Amino acid sequence: MATTEQVRQALTDFVKKHIAGGFVGIVTDNADAVAKGLVTVKYDDLEFTARLQSVSNKTNNGILPVPATGSQVFCASEGNSDNAFIVVACAELEKIIFNGGTLGGLVKLQELKDNLDSLKQYVEAIHNALPAAFNAIGASSSANGATGAASYQAAMAGKNIQLKDMENTKILH
Repeated sequence: MATTEQVRQALTDFVKKHIAGGFVGIVTDNADAVAKGLVTVKYDDLEFTARLQSVSNKTNNGILPVPATGSQVFCASEGNSDNAFIVVACAELEKIIFNGGTLGGLVKLQELKDNLDSLKQYVEAIHNALPAAFNAIGASSSANGATGAASYQAAMAGKNIQLKDMENTKILH
């Protein structure tokens, strides 16, 4: 039976001979991608752990591309190490995490516009209905409807809802 050192040496020799600085493999496991920044990559009959970020600074800063399980990735040898690899390209992304992902996902712009437009229409409908409601109260009741309507109209004069362009085209998804 081979010793641990012999197995390690055999793997190192294999990597030097067949991989020569980089290889294309298949992601077999990405469960540790977000927590540890690592994926498991299969090349021939061997599995390697590969880092997802080129700079390991122990922070959540930067961009973390998470390749989909089953997708092809190109892994490069990391520095002078024969068994440390980093994913430098992938065929399919499961997700991309910016700065640790604590701010949530990017907004789907069209859905945001649709939601805001719906809210705008609702507020405008209330605005249009209020003067008639004030007048319906009538001058004979304890709340003077005509005065309330005029006061409301004066307060709302020149007020409107405007939705401005919110799209940042420097980040696309």
